[in-house]
Amino acid sequence: MKWIKVKNNLPEDLVDLLFTDGEDIFKGYIIKSALDENHYWFSVPGRSIEGVTHWMAIPKLPEE
Repeated sequence: MKWIKVKNNLPEDLVDLLFTDGEDIFKGYIIKSALDENHYWFSVPGRSIEGVTHWMAIPKLPEE
């Protein structure tokens, strides 16, 4: 899996994913505004994160 630049593509709303602000990696989700082009990133358990630069889907668990 590769990191995806936020400026190139955004994930679906409310889907678990990994994202980074370039300093830390968070597990959380995104909510896109229905009123404008804003979007909001939240880490689990619900802390708002600003300055997100990249995201990726959470990888599947390894199979035995």
